[in-house]
Amino acid sequence: MWLEHSAETNDIFVSTSNPAVVAKASGLKQDEWLRALGKTFGMLAAFIFRHLVFIEDMFARAPDFLTFTGNSYIFILSFALITFIAAQSTKAARDWHAPARIIYFAGAHILMLATFFGPYYF
Repeated sequence: MWLEHSAETNDIFVSTSNPAVVAKASGLKQDEWLRALGKTFGMLAAFIFRHLVFIEDMFARAPDFLTFTGNSYIFILSFALITFIAAQSTKAARDWHAPARIIYFAGAHILMLATFFGPYYF
């Protein structure tokens, strides 16, 4: 996969020898690729830096229903699913483009984490 910059557009190209992938990818637009890449990088960052959100001091103060084994994965994925549904609903309702929906997705995700776990940090 690579990105070509031109004066008017930035085109994303993908290389594969699988004809089924080629047929399916021909219908995807740049907006869809950018949205998918943005959300993928965002979720990777959430998993890589989850130790900054789910710290030991927070676990000591939080109730048991928030501090079970594997809670960081469960909460990150469930909040991501909820915010993804909310971000997709804005596509038709407000006619937002991909960057706006990605920022909405990230902001809502952070807000949900802060709402659930923020009171137990201090």
